[in-house]
Amino acid sequence: RRKIYGPNLIEVPVKSYARLLVEEVLNPFYIFQVFSIVLWVCDAYYYYAACIFLISTISLGLSLYETRKQSATLQNMAKMSVGVRVRRPSGEEMVVSSADLVPGDCISLPADGMLVPCDAALLTGECMVNESMLTGESVPVMKTPLPAGSQAASTVYSPEEHRRHTLFCGTQVIQAKSYVGREVLAVVTRTGFCTAKGDLISSILYPKPVSFKFYKDAVKFVLFLAVLAFIGTLYSILILVKNQVPVEQIIIRALDLVTVIVPPALPAAMTVGTIYAQNRLKKQGIFCISPPRINLCGKIRLVCFDKTGTLTEEGLDVWGVVPLENNHFMPIVHEPRCLPAGPLLYSLAACHTVSLLRAQPVGDPVDLKMVESTGWVRQ
Repeated sequence: RRKIYGPNLIEVPVKSYARLLVEEVLNPFYIFQVFSIVLWVCDAYYYYAACIFLISTISLGLSLYETRKQSATLQNMAKMSVGVRVRRPSGEEMVVSSADLVPGDCISLPADGMLVPCDAALLTGECMVNESMLTGESVPVMKTPLPAGSQAASTVYSPEEHRRHTLFCGTQVIQAKSYVGREVLAVVTRTGFCTAKGDLISSILYPKPVSFKFYKDAVKFVLFLAVLAFIGTLYSILILVKNQVPVEQIIIRALDLVTVIVPPALPAAMTVGTIYAQNRLKKQGIFCISPPRINLCGKIRLVCFDKTGTLTEEGLDVWGVVPLENNHFMPIVHEPRCLPAGPLLYSLAACHTVSLLRAQPVGDPVDLKMVESTGWVRQ
């Protein structure tokens, strides 16, 4: 099985500087820039050519450094190797590295939880799992074992249909609970890039191609400049030929007109701007391994977020409660713990889904803040 499925690793490739350099230099803008520098050297514009060469080299070097550094950061985030207890068909148990897991292995989950290194279907026991890494939901999810019996025997397992019974790679098992002293067991279903975490990393590394009006307009702009350059080149050739200018000078002047119409410093200016934006994003904990995407972000006019915590700060705070007396709203009470004993205070303290896990309250963030605001303590 190990030969078929390979190691349970999510390996993010980090390109060498040489490969990144080749890919970046083959950009049409940089090819045009090299052509412009060679032309200026032939026309004795040494200082200007040297200045553009220096700016381009520095901006290119910074771009390569930032891209490779952020690829290495993503690689470290995706890398995971933990010890896992595996039960063999013979009943023997042994601790192996998570990199050696293959689909079909039966793993035992510790009672105090663990970081799940693969996708697995729960066979026995129950697990309280934090899936915020995948779903963004802060409320822990209860996982139950796969159904047993004659009806379940004819059912084909599917990670999507049986989400309630599936532990996904990268999620955190907070607590594993067994029945009558039995172990909490799960069978490995997917490993490596086939897991939920692997699919997430793949979407970051190889995003789907998207057609943007920004790119189409940029191509139209460059084509328009190319047409102007072509017309200007023909006109200058006719004038220079009429004035009996030497052929070498005609070629240099005609090509020089092309470099004037299409700014040769444009790639360097765009690269410097992108690097500056990349550094600002990095300070906010946002990593980008495809710098050209930053230009697209500047064209976005509206961003929709689905929940608190994505755009706003993590967590919630109670601003206050509004009591109701004789079918009329009373003034707001900013400290619910100051409410008199009565149905409102009792409802805030008792009507919730908060439970204790290792002496720590867990549950919906709204419920947690509501109970905390009353000053009551769950025993």
